[in-house]
Amino acid sequence: MAHHLLKLELATAARESGAHVELEMRGPEGAWRADVMVSDPAGEWRIALEAQLSAITPNEIAARAARMSEDGVASVWFTDRARPPWLGRVPSVRLVDAPERGLVVVEGLARFVGVFRGVWREGPHVPVVEFLRWVFAGRVIPHERTAPVEAPLRALRMVWTAPQYAEKRWRAAGVRRPSLLSRSAGPRWRARCSSTSAGRRA
Repeated sequence: MAHHLLKLELATAARESGAHVELEMRGPEGAWRADVMVSDPAGEWRIALEAQLSAITPNEIAARAARMSEDGVASVWFTDRARPPWLGRVPSVRLVDAPERGLVVVEGLARFVGVFRGVWREGPHVPVVEFLRWVFAGRVIPHERTAPVEAPLRALRMVWTAPQYAEKRWRAAGVRRPSLLSRSAGPRWRARCSSTSAGRRA
């Protein structure tokens, strides 16, 4: 899929999910440019939806996401490439264009199973519209994976999962104070970037 077509698909899906949408928004002093900027009607959060189809290293994409975060913008990265080396380095998913279903998330969602030495298993394959609804509503959050994975799930550094699965993993690991990213559930994950930016400007 061409880059501009994926951007339009993401913009359409975001509108269907109830978000306000702007295309090609630039950051302060041109530090970054969002393919698709989405926000809630109340203006409480902003998320950049990024169509990443060209080659890029994990460090480069992490730096791009960090620049957005510094200005109060969370980001979600999308690709249709088979095995991009950066998938899971930033909040991201892989898509396929499925007959009669449109764009479907096929990699990046996961669920944690087990009590003590549990494992991460592959999550459901859902249309991108449904995935975005989950993201906007806080039903899935980006979580840094530490437990083993079960095939066909690849050992991604970061996965999207429901907050209850993240909490289940923390309990299994005996973690009381998870990392900043991991404990940013739902609205807190989105607001984390905004609060960081506000504090930096104060």
